[in-house]
Amino acid sequence: MSQLHLELIYVGTQGRERNRVRDWVAVCICFTVTALLVIQSEFLFAQTILAPGIGAPRGGKTVPSPAYDMALAELSQGNYSGALQMATAEYSGGIKAGQQRWIDAIASAMVVGECHYELGQMRQAVAAYDESLLLSAAHADWMLAVQFPDQNLRAMGSAPITAWGRSARNSVAAIIPDTMLIRQGEADPQKVLQKGGVLSAPFSFPIRPQEIIRSTVVSLYRRGDLLGPLARTNDSLDQAARALSRRPAPPNHWSQSWIDIALGTASWAQGKSDQAIPLLERGLLVGGQFDHPLTAWGLIVLGRIAMDRDAAAAAVKYFEEATYVAANYGDTRALEEAFRYVQIAHLAAGSPGTPPSIEAAALWARTNLPALRLRLLAMKAETSALLGDIRSADAALLEIDSRTLRGDMGRGLIGFKTSYAKSLVFFLQGAFDNGDRELAKACLIQSPHNVKLFRTERLLEIFVSGSGSLSDREADERFSELLADPTVREQSLDPLGTITTTSTPRLEAFDAWMVAALRRDSRNNEAFLIAGDAMLRSRWLSAQPLGGRRINTEWLFGTLPEDLNPQALLQRGGILARVPQLAQIDQEFNTLRTEMSATITQAAQAGNADGSLPGNVQRWKRFADVSRQRTQFLTSIASGRDPIPVTFPPRGPPVEVRRRLQKGQLMLSFYWISSGLTGVLQSNDRTALWQIKNTKLLTEEIVALFKELGVGNTVASISTERLEKSRWRSHAEKISELLFENSKVSLAENIDELVIIPDGLLWCLPFELLPVGTGDHKELLRDCCRVRYSPTAGTAVMKFTPTRGGGVMGLCSGKLFRGDAPEIAQENLDRLRRSLDRVFPLPVHEKSLPLPLVGSVVESLLVLDELVGEGPVAARPMVPSAQDRQGMTFGMWLSSPRKHPVRVILPGMQPLLPGSNSKTTAPLGSDIFMAVTDLLASGARTAIVSRWRMGGKITVDLIEEFLRDASTGDTPASESWQRSVSIVIDEEPDLQLEPRMKIDPRCIPADASHPLFWAGYLLADCGQGIYSLPPDVIPAVAKPMAAPVIQIPNKPPVKKDAADDMNDDKPPAKPDRPGRPGRVAPRKPPAGVPDDAP
Repeated sequence: MSQLHLELIYVGTQGRERNRVRDWVAVCICFTVTALLVIQSEFLFAQTILAPGIGAPRGGKTVPSPAYDMALAELSQGNYSGALQMATAEYSGGIKAGQQRWIDAIASAMVVGECHYELGQMRQAVAAYDESLLLSAAHADWMLAVQFPDQNLRAMGSAPITAWGRSARNSVAAIIPDTMLIRQGEADPQKVLQKGGVLSAPFSFPIRPQEIIRSTVVSLYRRGDLLGPLARTNDSLDQAARALSRRPAPPNHWSQSWIDIALGTASWAQGKSDQAIPLLERGLLVGGQFDHPLTAWGLIVLGRIAMDRDAAAAAVKYFEEATYVAANYGDTRALEEAFRYVQIAHLAAGSPGTPPSIEAAALWARTNLPALRLRLLAMKAETSALLGDIRSADAALLEIDSRTLRGDMGRGLIGFKTSYAKSLVFFLQGAFDNGDRELAKACLIQSPHNVKLFRTERLLEIFVSGSGSLSDREADERFSELLADPTVREQSLDPLGTITTTSTPRLEAFDAWMVAALRRDSRNNEAFLIAGDAMLRSRWLSAQPLGGRRINTEWLFGTLPEDLNPQALLQRGGILARVPQLAQIDQEFNTLRTEMSATITQAAQAGNADGSLPGNVQRWKRFADVSRQRTQFLTSIASGRDPIPVTFPPRGPPVEVRRRLQKGQLMLSFYWISSGLTGVLQSNDRTALWQIKNTKLLTEEIVALFKELGVGNTVASISTERLEKSRWRSHAEKISELLFENSKVSLAENIDELVIIPDGLLWCLPFELLPVGTGDHKELLRDCCRVRYSPTAGTAVMKFTPTRGGGVMGLCSGKLFRGDAPEIAQENLDRLRRSLDRVFPLPVHEKSLPLPLVGSVVESLLVLDELVGEGPVAARPMVPSAQDRQGMTFGMWLSSPRKHPVRVILPGMQPLLPGSNSKTTAPLGSDIFMAVTDLLASGARTAIVSRWRMGGKITVDLIEEFLRDASTGDTPASESWQRSVSIVIDEEPDLQLEPRMKIDPRCIPADASHPLFWAGYLLADCGQGIYSLPPDVIPAVAKPMAAPVIQIPNKPPVKKDAADDMNDDKPPAKPDRPGRPGRVAPRKPPAGVPDDAP
């Protein structure tokens, strides 16, 4: 027999003491029932025994109590913290039967949730809404016990006048008694034994039923709004929906309209809009003619459904109608929510100006609803600024007392909309620094209120918990929705939220997505590659101004029309049609840039040696003025609600990436996630994926390699003796073994070009010096194929119109190594001007013109200077400033306008290296990734940066040879770089001209083949730009492989003898540079991957 647990709980009563006779009767009843329960304990469920009247509200008070109303009043005053304290106290002191709370907690829990919601504490808000819904399900039949009045409902005599409009629904508000009695208690022990519940003498006391059911509806609405699809599989929502589906209200009674609204809201939250609409429409009126306290929320949900179906004009009507009903019943929560969506739907419908209802309601709310008034003023300012109406926006902002923003209201919607409106006004006025500051503030305030970020956080928690409620397939799909590029709808309806979302790194979420994608289908790697590409793109975009919208706006207007997809062309045309001034300024800007480019070309051909600004200074200043005006327009557009496609970094769908890979061209990608390091090798029709087992040892070997090379200390001298005794080969061989031991991949032969997409620490690793092959016949990867790097798969096979070559090379010549004598800079300049065509020295002496603007019109940019810095890459120098010249940072170079140089070369950049003593906390390799991506984003198609700085003659030799070959415009950059390295390393180095070398007479290297001299330079390149292969040639999905192997048929090794240039089946070599050996001839096209490859 199970053990009996009885609880005799006296909920404290106030007033007079009970007389002894009543207490004695209560005790007798308890003992009598105890005996009955012992006899029938096998039927026991859960009972609580109360004496008659025990558990009733103290002193006969009505529930929800006046404290509930006070908490709501504090919310309407904008005192969210104070309201939270009141609501929490009301919830804690509510009625209980044992440990079970009663229906009054449905209302108090909802108010607790609303307070947390306004404070941006979404996790706590959802927990409170869950509690409210679970209680409503636990007490599902409470309305059946309410003693509703027998008389018919009557119309409200004089409804409050709404100054902002009149309802078009031809309905009137019903007078519904605020307080009614509810019958509680069960005196039949048999029913208690069978169903559970409270055993006590029946009694009645007053409640406010419309507040309790309204609280249920608000909890359903908020939970669905905050969690979206994640709310559809939840116990609290399911239990509440099931309870409501039984329609627990008196049959054929007007209270069934309350059930319709509640059940319709629950259906909407579950994603069942088709089921919700008829319920909501039927529940709007009681008796077919009267509005009621839930009508406003029903109209709001119908408006949300209309918005989801792109019926913005209809949604505006729903939301405005909701404001009238909410005002009639004094529902401030519904009033604020309805006006919020009036603004959103008004903008989505493309209606001009600010919604008239918002302006009129702001005046109406001046007297007793300060929080609503400030909300409406902030909305008016935001809407006016988004529409370019600076005067109206300023007027609304002046009415917002800045002192009110120091408290709770400044932490919520009022705060972030006010700051956002200010930023838009600043951008329209050309005050970019002020605009950036206010926008950063707006994003900071909006972040905890951001629904998409909260859903992402919630999904991550569910996935990491491993609760089993989410399969890997579902997790992959959910993450792909939440972490995808912003949609047109999101950008239009919530521009600030979109900027906040894309500006937030979300690293853990991307990591979890990749894990889910990897586990979803280990054979088909498409999902993993999609997630990996999205992660890399987001890593760069989240570090950019406006989450990348600013640079992508520049791409939208600075890219040739033929290089844009049809959707982007349509969006550009729409913006230009809406802003005709921009079309005029853009045309003048392009005309002036062509003129300035021709001016610099003429000066470079004439040998402009004094660094003066060529051409007409006034035309240059006009070019600068037009550029600033254009930037002002583009910044305003980027910070607004115009849909801007994420053109850069371009998306790299695996199908399209493989379609653009030529035969003999492979892409090697690495992704470093929480589960370890994953490698992927792709050809034009195959994919192989493997896990790197020992990442700890791999990291140690990379650090050891850099120590052996002697580059851990970025400025220390390196002796020639150390070069001779260096054991770098053993570490390189071990690294190669660790990277590929679990892959069965061979990179030893017959690969024409290898495109490498590193991740993390691997950006620091020179893959070119890794030995590949088997047995004793291993060669360095550099000797087996051409190598280039790319930050993402999309940038590796980017589509663009190639340049014809023959343009100007801008050269910033300074101290390539900090110990260089001042005259070395001039020597390097003179040397390159003699060797290369059309070299133009930068920066010019005209300091009134920004260096990025002058540099934007050259075809190539070479910076022979030491580039050292810590912190964000955008703030690091790209051209160091000095007393006699201006400099610029990476961020300045990346800003508008988009730059024309297709090649940017920075051989003096010093990133953080493994084994260095830097105290920075940034992940190793992240600065190289960011710098390379910045350069490509600014318009370059090829970028060369240094992993470690050597300076000296060998560095200049490598760059000189590369530019001589690449500037013709018809040679792949990877081929030009391979030839450059092959030529230079065969020469005997002049160690006197190598500032980092410490010469030991006993150990003089015969050539520059040691990787210290050449492996520190990384070539990033976007490919050839033209892809003519028809889509149906390559299968949509790569063939699955029995083992992760990509084998390439044998091909004769590359010959390095210059005599091979004479072979009839090879194109003639380009003319040799005087005093240098002949160049290596290009290899034959690779045989490709056969159809029967394993």
